[in-house]
Amino acid sequence: MEGSAGWRFVTAGDGAWRWTAAYNDGVEAVSPCAFGCIEDCMADAAEHGYENFRPTEAAYP
Repeated sequence: MEGSAGWRFVTAGDGAWRWTAAYNDGVEAVSPCAFGCIEDCMADAAEHGYENFRPTEAAYP
């Protein structure tokens, strides 16, 4: 997994959220589980290298 990734956040019909990351070298990563809300999904993505996540508290002081 080298280079920057293209991140996507998707929800299924059951409302669960997952993230996917496609790297420049062709490797794709997928969230290890589904999340009940987008905030939890984005927080997990941040632990896997997603850099645009801002916790709600920081975004809305």
